[in-house]
Amino acid sequence: MKKYIILLLLFAGCASQPSTEIFQTRELNEVAVLKNPSSDLAKMPKVEYESKAISEMEVKRSLEIPLWKYGYALLPDNYYKKIKIKSFYTFNNWFKGSVKQLRHKNLGEGYDCDNFAFLYKALMSVSSYKNDNVHDALVGIIYVKQTHEFGGVDPADNVFHALNIVGTSSGWFVFEPQTGYYDRLEHYKNEIVWWIF
Repeated sequence: MKKYIILLLLFAGCASQPSTEIFQTRELNEVAVLKNPSSDLAKMPKVEYESKAISEMEVKRSLEIPLWKYGYALLPDNYYKKIKIKSFYTFNNWFKGSVKQLRHKNLGEGYDCDNFAFLYKALMSVSSYKNDNVHDALVGIIYVKQTHEFGGVDPADNVFHALNIVGTSSGWFVFEPQTGYYDRLEHYKNEIVWWIF
């Protein structure tokens, strides 16, 4: 799996900035993937960040990732900003309410844990964009061995589960995006296998 991720990164790297010409010549609504975004997107709360950005090495150290597992932690940006704890609570409440419409469908692997985790990360990045933040929010996706129940998700044998990890002004939190449940990282019992920021 590690080989495939490395290959994917080689072919889909972020080495160059895309042209903004398309947005200057056509209305944004004409080229947007979402032609009529949900009214909830416009109500996305403004996320506030700590003023000091931290490096990817500082992130790895603060997570206490063992040196031999550094290859399992993918941090594509050089610097990240912690989220102020009040903003973390506010954003989580908004996210939980905004994605309720996605929970009524059972699409199996078509929309499961990893999709919810990437959606949370992506929407937090949209917030960074809306706030003109020059560093990405300290929000990642973690893959774990789900041997213990967490946030309403039962344990399962030989199954990996995806959820979010968030660096805040009050420390690290694990967020279950399918239910909106969160707790401090030090209380989390499942083994983290991969970190993707």
